[in-house]
Amino acid sequence: MTAATGAKLSGRDLDVLESLGRMRFLSVPQVAALHFPSADAALRRLRELRARKLLTEAYVPVRPYDRRAKSVFALSALGARALARARDGPAPRHVPEHERRSGLFLDHTLARNALYVALELLHRDAAFQLLAWRHAPDDVRSSARVLVDGRMVRVPLIPDAFVALRVDGSVQGLVVEIDMGTVAPERMRLRYAGYFRWWKGRGHVARFGDMPVRVLTVTTTPSRLDRLRAAAAGGAGEGHTRLFWFALLEEVDLGKPHRLMGPVWRTSDPREDGPRCLLTSTPTVCASPDIAVTGPTGSAPGGPSAACAAASSTARTSPSPGTPAATGA
Repeated sequence: MTAATGAKLSGRDLDVLESLGRMRFLSVPQVAALHFPSADAALRRLRELRARKLLTEAYVPVRPYDRRAKSVFALSALGARALARARDGPAPRHVPEHERRSGLFLDHTLARNALYVALELLHRDAAFQLLAWRHAPDDVRSSARVLVDGRMVRVPLIPDAFVALRVDGSVQGLVVEIDMGTVAPERMRLRYAGYFRWWKGRGHVARFGDMPVRVLTVTTTPSRLDRLRAAAAGGAGEGHTRLFWFALLEEVDLGKPHRLMGPVWRTSDPREDGPRCLLTSTPTVCASPDIAVTGPTGSAPGGPSAACAAASSTARTSPSPGTPAATGA
């Protein structure tokens, strides 16, 4: 494939353009994790593609908690046309050079996309099969009616992503909320109440198919996580439910993606007796990374859960080449 500038595009170049078209914005570490042996190699090639006007570049503003400005790349109109010609398909959505983007929007988008990249890396490592990732609002939008102050109120439900995984032969659905700490807990309580009614009414089956689902919230700080757990417990009313699961954004580590499979999750159930592993065929309590996982009937057969055992290791093999999971725009 030859771009308008006359220089040939490699297969990896086209894969990079495709990832950016799918995810809208990616940071250098995210592109590196998906396509390059190092961040330095990724940055060099991204800047070359940027110089050829195939990409646009934005910067995440400096934050009090992070004094480094971050380069963020997106697909340009020229890059979208080049990809469409090379892959013989429709041109994906591109980002105009002049489009204004707030720092909060970029923070939120990159946090969501970091979760996608981590799941894709786990998919390549055969930790599970990533069947689908959808994040376009029209592909995930639902609603539910909730009783508020004696009257029924319609609550829009537009999660940041929906994920379908095959784990140990069973398919699981994950509805993802990326929480940057900007929404008041009372509003989150109403949102969780909406999810609870949606789930009880089997709205998840109508929207995503007949599979068990959980609502994951990935958030900023331990104190915020505790407030959201309480909000979700309140949103579920008198019932104790493990529909709602919570973890910290720092657990989404592209260098160690198996951390997501370890005991880093809490549920909204106040009876919960410790952190839990998420991605097993039957979610189970993980007392610690080094001992057997126990479920409702005691120790899992054969010793520790394979998923939790893998997550306990700090070492990780290099991802083998794999086919990316089906994703939504």
